[in-house]
Amino acid sequence: GRGEIEVVRVEGEGGAAREVPVYPRGMQVYYRSGTGDGGTRPTRATILSVHRDDPHEPYYTIRVDGRERQTDNDHIVLST
Repeated sequence: GRGEIEVVRVEGEGGAAREVPVYPRGMQVYYRSGTGDGGTRPTRATILSVHRDDPHEPYYTIRVDGRERQTDNDHIVLST
C-alpha cells in the first residue's frame, strides 16, 4: 500500500520547509511533462533510480515511453 512511501522534509524556495514523497525504485507511477493546466496527459512510467544528492528535493531517473529521463516530484503523479 501507500504506507511504504518514505516522506522527507526538504528546504523549499525561500527557506520554507515542506514534505515530499520519495518513491521507491521499481514503483509504477505516471509522468506529466508539464505542470498545472498546461500539462499533458500523464504517461505510465517506472522509477528506475532515486537520487538524493540535491539538498532541496530528491529527483528520479524514470523510464517513460521506452526512454530514460530525469524528473522530480512535481512531474510525478500516482494516478491519472
